[in-house]
Amino acid sequence: MKALLLFVLAILASAQPFSVLPYARPYQSNHNYVCPEFPLCYQDPRTGAWKSMSGTTGLNSTAVSTLPRDAPVESSECWLNGYFCRFDTSNVITSIKLDTAEECQSKCQEDESCQFFSFHETRGQGYCSLLRACLVNRKCSEAENCATGPKTCNCPKLEYLPGNKDSVGVARWTCGALDPYSTEIPVGTTCSTTCPAWKESTMKSTCLKNGKWSATAPSSTRSLGYAASYPTPEQPDMECGCPEVGPFKYDPNTESGAQFVCKGRDSEDYKKVGGWTIKPSETCELFCSNALKPVVSVYCDGATWKGEPELGFWCYDKPENPGPQEQAPAPPKGDPQCGRPYKILSDSWRMVEYGVPHPTYHCDKTGSPSHYTQFKEGWHVFRFDSRYATIPSSPPAEENRQTDMKTCGTYVSSWSSSALPTIGQPPQDITIHFAYKSFEIYPDFSRTGKIVACQGEDGQNMFLYYLPQVKGCNGAYCAV
Repeated sequence: MKALLLFVLAILASAQPFSVLPYARPYQSNHNYVCPEFPLCYQDPRTGAWKSMSGTTGLNSTAVSTLPRDAPVESSECWLNGYFCRFDTSNVITSIKLDTAEECQSKCQEDESCQFFSFHETRGQGYCSLLRACLVNRKCSEAENCATGPKTCNCPKLEYLPGNKDSVGVARWTCGALDPYSTEIPVGTTCSTTCPAWKESTMKSTCLKNGKWSATAPSSTRSLGYAASYPTPEQPDMECGCPEVGPFKYDPNTESGAQFVCKGRDSEDYKKVGGWTIKPSETCELFCSNALKPVVSVYCDGATWKGEPELGFWCYDKPENPGPQEQAPAPPKGDPQCGRPYKILSDSWRMVEYGVPHPTYHCDKTGSPSHYTQFKEGWHVFRFDSRYATIPSSPPAEENRQTDMKTCGTYVSSWSSSALPTIGQPPQDITIHFAYKSFEIYPDFSRTGKIVACQGEDGQNMFLYYLPQVKGCNGAYCAV
């Protein structure tokens, strides 16, 4: 019996072991070379090298062209930087010269038969290949010179959580004209959410190239009155508190027999000329004729005011306007154009941040590519959080106008040396230039627009710009 066992062990020791590696799914990132006829490979027990199994060398190249020849490397990114797709005549549609991988993906989106793109820059020139399929990815020696990916890398559509579509008191997400709860969200789209209690503040998150969302962050530094951590769009939505209610423009305590009390508030507050409001954290009570119990208590429960504050605070003599009063905004000051419709450009990627790389790029044109902003010619104002902004008066430094987008979320960013007008002047003609790489004024990109100075409803000075669409894509309007 012992002799038989030794014989079997001897046979196994002299045998050529082999392993069949798992088949890699199409479009997995692969970078470790295994053997020419992968996955029909075995590992030499003496050297550790992987070799083709006998009888597989010299296989017809067409027969094995659909097999990935690199070891699979899992990646969470839909868009792979530092890789290019190996292709042949069976899956390539066309190859063209382009400057950036983003342009390459845009060309793929314009071609109905294109499913993948591959960008590879060599000798200072970018080459874009539009592909029907991508089965083999190769690692690039210089990561910044290559990128490959599918036609689109959208974020999945959102779900109504908690509750359903008709639930109230929940901060649902909006993405411009796109409904994120009914369709996928294109890469680069910034979505926002807000609650009435947050006033003009919003929370924002951007769909990234890997099909995931950036960290949700408030558009201002002040507290939003929300204690929990901020969820990203694919997580359950935030529940809103109550907005402030008011202003009430009378003092309830002037009525005979009435006593109105808001805990922690001085009675002189009710005499303010502009009126007073009730905050969500407050509880207010109205007593009539020295009763021991209040006739009404007003407080915030979740996202709903209890006690019907809209009825006002009175016992027997109803004031002329007992409920909250609307405050009519002051008309804007300046040229008549200031009082006409305009669009607010408040996308966070438009805010100039020199030296800060931006993850996605945008183009101020209309069309189907995901990086198009659907920008329409007309009057616009730049506003970030609670302040207005202007187009920079000088080009960014050359190190900030490269492909890593260290000015704002576009490659070719705007600037204008035209003087800013004063309030009361009519709209002035301006020239808007665009800077990119070594060009302070990128050829054939400059546009003619207009500018007018106004005073906004909040009393701040602002500048309205009449802006046309950019001439080519990769450009957009940014402000500082």
